[in-house]
Amino acid sequence: FKLALADYCRPNHLGGAWNEGISAALATETALQLFPEFDENKGWKAFVQNTWEDWAHGHTYVENANADNGMFLCKMFMLSDILGKTDDLVNNGVKLLLEKYRDMIAPTASLPNYGGGLQDS
Repeated sequence: FKLALADYCRPNHLGGAWNEGISAALATETALQLFPEFDENKGWKAFVQNTWEDWAHGHTYVENANADNGMFLCKMFMLSDILGKTDDLVNNGVKLLLEKYRDMIAPTASLPNYGGGLQDS
């Protein structure tokens, strides 16, 4: 289990303010919570912190596809809890982010299939 976790949850090139970046940071931080020794000179903690800061400095993300918005927001909330950064979510930037997401949703309460979702059509 530990070897599989070390292989699957290690930092990768996918950091940043989008669903795959925040997913990788969440997996990496979860692995670090279980096995802190994973960070020994490997930059795991720095990867998580850099990914969080990519999002937190501007309070926005680079997604606009059907499922990607929801995945990003959900995992961002989970990562903030694991990192003890829920206080970072109480500001006008996060309010504007959530309003942006709300405003993208059609009156039917569904998100139009645009952005990355087009390849799934």
